[in-house]
Amino acid sequence: MRYLLVFLFSVTSLFGQDYFTERYQPFDTTIPAPKDFLEYEIGSQHTRHDQIISYLEQIASLSSQAKIVYYGKTHEGRKLPLLIISSQENLSQLETIQKAHLAYAQGRISEEPNIPLIINLAYNVHGNEPSSSEAALLAAYTLSASQEDQIKSFRENAIIFIDPTINPDGRDRHTQWANMYKGTPLVADPMDAEHNEAWPRGRTNHYWFDLNRDWLLAINPESQGKLAWYHQWYPNVVTDFHEMGSQSTYFFEPMKPNGSLDPIMPKDNYVKLNDLFATYFAKGLDSIGSLYFTKEAFGLIGLNHEEYITSSEKYFRPNEVDYLLGNPKKALDNLGWKPETDFKELVKMMVNHDINEAKKEYTLLKEKLISPTWESSVDPG
Repeated sequence: MRYLLVFLFSVTSLFGQDYFTERYQPFDTTIPAPKDFLEYEIGSQHTRHDQIISYLEQIASLSSQAKIVYYGKTHEGRKLPLLIISSQENLSQLETIQKAHLAYAQGRISEEPNIPLIINLAYNVHGNEPSSSEAALLAAYTLSASQEDQIKSFRENAIIFIDPTINPDGRDRHTQWANMYKGTPLVADPMDAEHNEAWPRGRTNHYWFDLNRDWLLAINPESQGKLAWYHQWYPNVVTDFHEMGSQSTYFFEPMKPNGSLDPIMPKDNYVKLNDLFATYFAKGLDSIGSLYFTKEAFGLIGLNHEEYITSSEKYFRPNEVDYLLGNPKKALDNLGWKPETDFKELVKMMVNHDINEAKKEYTLLKEKLISPTWESSVDPG
């Protein structure tokens, strides 16, 4: 029987290697950390794709628990690598494990084989969401070099394929821009040139195609190579790491059931697994003081958020004008201060406050002491 391994690697928006790796000590000292190989801290400089490949090749050359393969090239000739991490024993039986896994996945055998899980960690399909590939470097280092018990268990019970950059052409286009305009000292102002790349920007590939819309069409070599690999392995777990940007809180699903006509995805995937992952993600984000927002606000009063939330492009703003994101970790580290109210409880307090205010306003409206400020009123009950 195989068990689903679920884990979350998170990094700070600034220089975060020690912050990320401290919980996974000790590390194999023969494998260099990203900051030692690159000669700068992760997050202080945008890492080019050739540097990413060089680091993964270094890990593969030094570790008996990692090997590197390539599944294709981009329009501009950049290599598309996969770093394979597992125990030495698993790697030595890779072909045997692959055959057994495919036989079961394709229904040629009925009994589930006792083999490791196949996991694909994929990053940076949108080239100007750069922290994903930086996180891939930290994940590669941690999974290959950490001697911590949980990480060792991952290597023993899983074969992990790390795809650090799905869209290298777009990434390098954005990397060139960001590094060219980076200020010293660093500039956090979202209106600064570093944070406002010029058209065509780095989101898309060489031909300005959004590769996250190419999984069905598969007209680009990046997608063709990755899909060919999928059919060689049919991984049990596939992740797709994006970036929300420094002006946004974290987003993770609930997926919308109406996301496609006649969806082929099993309902358990977007109900049971989503809820399982969401609970784990929330716990991880709570532990580092990062903000996120979920469906609790609507769930508290028995409403489905999908039926009430709409958006209009006329209200979109090209840029935020203030830096609105905070992190209390410094207060915890330096002062030992922790908030007494967690995020879910805070949402509950805010919703209850708004409900009470709405009831007061409804009473005043009913007595005709005030006039409505909206087109139609709703009885709050």
